[in-house]
Amino acid sequence: MNEVKMVVYHQMMTEYQLNQQLKDDDLLVSLHYSSG
Repeated sequence: MNEVKMVVYHQMMTEYQLNQQLKDDDLLVSLHYSSG
């Protein structure tokens, strides 16, 4: 694997993890507010 592919892959993984984290946070917030 060349360096460019590694960088792109790393960026994609980082963004994916950030998106998952945001989704989890959204879920927690919505659960918190819906439970009152």
